Amino acid sequence: MKKTALLLLPLLLTACTRTPYVYEDVPKTDSIREMGAYTWEASAVSHSETSLLRSGQRGFFFLDDDRLSAYNPATGQTTYVCADPLCTHGLSSDCVFRYCIFSGVPKQSGERLFWWDVVKNLSEADRIHERKYRICSSDLTGQAGKVLYQNSGNMILGMDTDGEKIVFLEQIGEGQCILHAMDMDGRNRCAQPCGEEEEKIVTSFALLGERIFYIENGTLHSCASDFSDVRQIAQTADVMLYADREAGLLYWNAGGILYACDPGTEKVTVLYEPPAGMTVRWITASNGAVWFRQYGEDIVFGGAKETTYEKYTGEIAVRGQNILYRLDLASGELREYALPEGLFFINYTVEGDYVYGIRLRADERDGSIRSGAHFCWNTAEGTLLDFSEGEG
Repeated sequence: MKKTALLLLPLLLTACTRTPYVYEDVPKTDSIREMGAYTWEASAVSHSETSLLRSGQRGFFFLDDDRLSAYNPATGQTTYVCADPLCTHGLSSDCVFRYCIFSGVPKQSGERLFWWDVVKNLSEADRIHERKYRICSSDLTGQAGKVLYQNSGNMILGMDTDGEKIVFLEQIGEGQCILHAMDMDGRNRCAQPCGEEEEKIVTSFALLGERIFYIENGTLHSCASDFSDVRQIAQTADVMLYADREAGLLYWNAGGILYACDPGTEKVTVLYEPPAGMTVRWITASNGAVWFRQYGEDIVFGGAKETTYEKYTGEIAVRGQNILYRLDLASGELREYALPEGLFFINYTVEGDYVYGIRLRADERDGSIRSGAHFCWNTAEGTLLDFSEGEG
């Protein structure tokens, strides 16, 4: 099975508009395999980041080309998340997950999956520019699919749920990106108050306790779930927010330094500051901990100072900086994990002892940095399962 994914998902890609299947029962056939035991608990982490990889009860969710799949480390099996044996699961099918290729993988909450996607009519040339964004849900096997919200083209930029409500970020006009909240069944939707001439741009949010924390125009705010009782907490930057219920902390990476906010006191402190000349990169959230890399400030990845795979990975390796760090949010303990030789990545997720991610590789034509095969690294045992491209 080929396991590839883009480093960045273009939010404006499109697809055809159809109503998702609603399955009554999982068909009993040999093509549906038991996933086996896999220890998983509901994530304590909230963030609005669009994810290429997540962990769930069925294992690690990822996109295998345009098909939503799950790798279970307990069984070593990879299966499509949709359980219908007659479904081809891809973009041209009626699979309930077919449009995840344009947004990212679903998040599990309780016994259901939730995600946002975008659909577009590609079969009629005169309607090629039409698009609709949706919030969807299904059970863990793609059955009982529901569209909870659908708009007429406004861009959805992020979504999360805490099991009590669904919150999503939608651009409703030029200079207006505001939060919406609704019940888990899509009812009782409300939106942030925003005047017609008012410029309100929310860039990220996270859910913690009874409140929504968000960054608007570079300032950290919080509000009640109905967007009342707005409080301004601190000046920061347009960064991704994370919240962890286990630690009771809100945290983010700004300027290569990790910051934290205690929601009770609304006091902002430095959670971790790297040594001089170093900067924190590529953080991910796991229950009670934040995982990250730290490199020299002069080591660049793409952008204006575009570099090659050989130069980027070579600089990291020669300086001995190919290390994954785990910072315990409760104790402040910092633990280092030296990566297996030759393993370089930026997209990854962590569950227990497992790190599941997407390797970096060199482009065959110009040596630039591209995404490659998936891997599963057991940090406790030191074993690395590397999925070669074209195999599964």
